Amino acid sequence: MKFSLARPALALAVSAMLASCGGGGKATFPITVTVRNLQETGLVLSSNGMDVPVTPANPVADVTLSFPNQIEYGQIYNVMPKGASTTSRGAQPEHQNCSPSTSYPTNFLASGTAGQLAKIQIYYDCVAVTYVLHGQVTGLTADGLTLTNGSNGPVAVAANATSFDMAAIGYNQPYGVSVLTQPTGLVCNVTGGNSPLNNGSGVMDETATLAGGVINLAVTCVPKP
Repeated sequence: MKFSLARPALALAVSAMLASCGGGGKATFPITVTVRNLQETGLVLSSNGMDVPVTPANPVADVTLSFPNQIEYGQIYNVMPKGASTTSRGAQPEHQNCSPSTSYPTNFLASGTAGQLAKIQIYYDCVAVTYVLHGQVTGLTADGLTLTNGSNGPVAVAANATSFDMAAIGYNQPYGVSVLTQPTGLVCNVTGGNSPLNNGSGVMDETATLAGGVINLAVTCVPKP
């Protein structure tokens, strides 16, 4: 009768490897997250009963951290902003939204099972929350009016319109809404904004974001002299 030592030796090697990883014969895995473009405080990531506040780097750079405790082989993890749900953004940074990166392969998903890959490495990307630029229109009786906000535009405003919306911009971003083309037979001017000049310009500041954006812009049109 022949005996093979291959299987017992292999089992012993695997057992030793698992014991060295986690003790008690079960491998353990750290949950590591890299957060990119984080500019504001307030982000708290949560998974497996653990919460980790994420502090932005100054100057802005990638922030890599690990949850305090490792999880065992076979455990499910789901890294998300603390308290996030279908109706809540959770513990997000002010004026930013952070979510799992879509620029990496699927093996970097923020949820999964420990051991399905060699390591748990998750990437989160943060982007600015954007706010509207909205205004009222009076006296517009003809087509041809086009508004612009620098590179965000242009926006055509139809005859008899009473309001307009420009492309939303992020917190602390400057804006300057102006007339690019005048309507037929009319002259239109833009006023409002939070600039002292009252000329449709300003910065998307804290007061504006609390109001949901800049909403006091106004376009007034009168017959051309």
